[in-house]
Amino acid sequence: MSFTTFEFLIFLVFLFPMYFLIPQKLQKFILLIFNFYYISFYKIEFLYFILGISTIFYISGILLEKYRKKSILIFSIFCTSGILIYLKFFSYLLEKLHIQSIVLNSIASKLYLPLGISFYTLQGIAYIVHIYKNKYQVEKNFIDFLLYMTFFPIFLQGPISRYEQLEKQLITHHKFDFKQFCFGLQLALWGLFKKLVISNRLNMITNEIFDKNTEYTGIIMLLSGMCYALELYTDFSGAVDISRGIAQSMNINLIQNFNFPNSATSIKDFWSRWHISLSTWLRDYIYIPLGGNRKGNFRKYINITITFFVSGLWHGVGFKFIIWGLLHAFYQILADLIANTLNKIKEIFKYKKLLSILSDNNNLETFISKSTTFILVSLLGYFLELQIGKPLTL
Repeated sequence: MSFTTFEFLIFLVFLFPMYFLIPQKLQKFILLIFNFYYISFYKIEFLYFILGISTIFYISGILLEKYRKKSILIFSIFCTSGILIYLKFFSYLLEKLHIQSIVLNSIASKLYLPLGISFYTLQGIAYIVHIYKNKYQVEKNFIDFLLYMTFFPIFLQGPISRYEQLEKQLITHHKFDFKQFCFGLQLALWGLFKKLVISNRLNMITNEIFDKNTEYTGIIMLLSGMCYALELYTDFSGAVDISRGIAQSMNINLIQNFNFPNSATSIKDFWSRWHISLSTWLRDYIYIPLGGNRKGNFRKYINITITFFVSGLWHGVGFKFIIWGLLHAFYQILADLIANTLNKIKEIFKYKKLLSILSDNNNLETFISKSTTFILVSLLGYFLELQIGKPLTL
């Protein structure tokens, strides 16, 4: 049930009146029922799957609060992330390794990746890690925990929400607020406009060029990469705007997931603005546990590489996603390595003074940084779309 379908509109037409008119004690149960219906609309198996994963996280949280053992945490993460990795990569590895086995190929043919698993698995891992670190108390009400794991606006495209962000909002009784309802619908409509008008029109341009990539060269290919970067941004951020708008109409606030990433002044700045919920998740549960930047530059660069390697695996199946992630790591490491050198060059040639003469407040320098970053990001997006001159389906 995509956000842009007529079925989803009918879904909301039934949801809003029932959600606000139902007695206070039943409101969260109505929301849970609609969550279940939304997930099962695709396949009933998807609902069974998320219930199973949620049960693992729920029981793990209770055990971690009681025994506080790292082995329980590791086992829980291994089970849940292992399921994700298995479903995502098993068939791909069989094909790439040219493994011919009647049994294995039969298993692979029956596998499918449940929708939303990449998002709610990360939510569950964040939950049990915080329980282990004693940052908040475990949720002992299974219904309330399921509300967090199955909340339909964030099921497919996020943002990846932390438990403390939604815990009280989902179980609190919400009365109809006309102002919030209208603001939420406006945000959702803006998201629809970004997806259906801007992103779809850009898609027409990029598909034309990518399908005939041998006929175009030079600046046209660079511009197509920029259009593709804008297409991805408007499509993804538009979907998140719809998610946030629907939640706001229900008086539930979701975190902002994008902060004008195409105006970033560096790759590091880009990742602090793009898919913020994923970036902060990778920082908090991959980069910092590995040591972050606390153990010297060499170790920091290794940690950056591992973090973006995981980011590449999360984004898709195939070596091109791994290379895409590693190139983002390379950009950041290179920028860090040459930062001091660039500053010294600026001081030697009084570059900053020259810039202040040419443009107040170093606007020219900022423009160059933003343009360079956008081009670099566009080139990597272009790399994802093309491989050896042939379009790829993401």
